[in-house]
Amino acid sequence: MISKRARRWASQDSYLVRAHFECARDPFDPQTNPGGFVNFGTAENHLMFDAIAPLLREGVEWHEKDTHYDELHGAGYLREAVAGFMSRRAGRRVSPDHLVLATGATAILEMLAFVLCDPGDAILIPAPYYPGFDHDLGLRSEALVVPVALSSPEFRLTAGDIERAYAEQVSRGRRVAAVVLNSPHNPLGSVYDETLVRGVVEFASRYAVHVIIDEMYAESLLPRAQHFSGLRVEAHWVHVVYGFAKDFGLSGYRVGILHTENPEVLHAARDTAYFHTVSTLTQRVLAGVLASPRLDEYFEKLRARLDSSYRQATGELEKRGIPFVAAQGGILLWIDLRAFLPAASVAGERELCDRILRDCRVNISPGQAFHCSEPGWFRLCFTMPESHQSEGLRRLVEGLIPSSRA
Repeated sequence: MISKRARRWASQDSYLVRAHFECARDPFDPQTNPGGFVNFGTAENHLMFDAIAPLLREGVEWHEKDTHYDELHGAGYLREAVAGFMSRRAGRRVSPDHLVLATGATAILEMLAFVLCDPGDAILIPAPYYPGFDHDLGLRSEALVVPVALSSPEFRLTAGDIERAYAEQVSRGRRVAAVVLNSPHNPLGSVYDETLVRGVVEFASRYAVHVIIDEMYAESLLPRAQHFSGLRVEAHWVHVVYGFAKDFGLSGYRVGILHTENPEVLHAARDTAYFHTVSTLTQRVLAGVLASPRLDEYFEKLRARLDSSYRQATGELEKRGIPFVAAQGGILLWIDLRAFLPAASVAGERELCDRILRDCRVNISPGQAFHCSEPGWFRLCFTMPESHQSEGLRRLVEGLIPSSRA
């Protein structure tokens, strides 16, 4: 016998997770396993290890106290380092006292949902959106995650979209506790400007709704993109989520960051961090990374490599006439495969996705996982080594357009 809560958790089925581990069991390698899977489905940056590795080793000095307990919501020295790093993006001083660290952005999001929502409260998220939000924000908190459907071809969000979704939920007798913005966006690659962010924050202030701004790709910007950070907004109902997984390519380190100036949220999140404490050794390494004099050089390399990899991927898609949403940031492409669906339906999308995985041995993520309202859109992660990306795109294009083998 297990709890209803545990049964509900166990019944969840994530296509993205299953496909990731299927690919991980038989990964492509150009020399040792040329027939293996090319995984475009997992949002990880594989371009930066040679650049981040020296920073991980730089200036790390172990202390006896690193073998003992430290502050549960993050060691003071690391929160100081993170605050300095965030202050540059905010254009104002970020206080380390307004930061909570936990084992990944997933843990931070779950903490926020637990703190902000009672069971049945609604959280509005523009869709398509990162599928993990359903689990992170809704599963254990029992909040209701409500997709706010956006339309192709650009899937552009306005503050009015949020306000209309809010009115609909209220008309159904639900309390709307929070709105989630994600910029740079997963999966669209869009970057929200100041007008949009401030418009959503102004709406939220009128209706006592919290705004969670997920900025996991804040430094992963393509040329000419202008990212407006939620850190620039001084409001007690705005909570910014960041971490080391994407910009630093350190998803395995499992460190997420919450910035909030709301004293009640801060106090509750600190208490909840008891269940999500980051290893002291990991914290010591990351403090060294943030203190490195080569950090700016690292981000210059990051943006140059993102631009090169993005141009390689989009150039191949354009050559084959496969449409996509032009990205401004992040590591993901939202591609339009509607023309290749065996049927214009969710079932047709799944059939195409399964065929690409099975026959092409390429993993891309179907739009249904992102709550996309139109079947046929897929997410493709473009931050792969050049040999992997070239092979994966070749297989994908040849699988979709057989005549391209000529």
